[in-house]
Amino acid sequence: MTSSSSFHIDLPLVLASQKMHKVRVKNAKFEKEAATPHTAAEKEAMKKKGNGLSAGPVLIGFFVLVLVGSALIQLVRAVTSGQPY
Repeated sequence: MTSSSSFHIDLPLVLASQKMHKVRVKNAKFEKEAATPHTAAEKEAMKKKGNGLSAGPVLIGFFVLVLVGSALIQLVRAVTSGQPY
C-alpha cells in the first residue's frame, strides 16, 4: 500500500541538520567572544588560572617510586632466576 501523503522526513538528515546548526551557533559565539577585547582584570584572572600545577610534587614522587620499585623488582627476579638481563 502506498500512502497518499508525499510528506517524508528523513530522520538522520534532520538530526544532522540540527547538529550542524548547534555547531554553527557555538562557533559564532566563540568568534564573538574571541574578537572582543578583554579588560585588564579579565586578563589578570586568566593568567592566575593558568599558573596552577597540574601534577604536584607528591604525585610526581609517587610515580618515580613506582617506576624505580618496578625496575628493582624486575632486576631482582632476573638475577634470582638466572636469566640474563
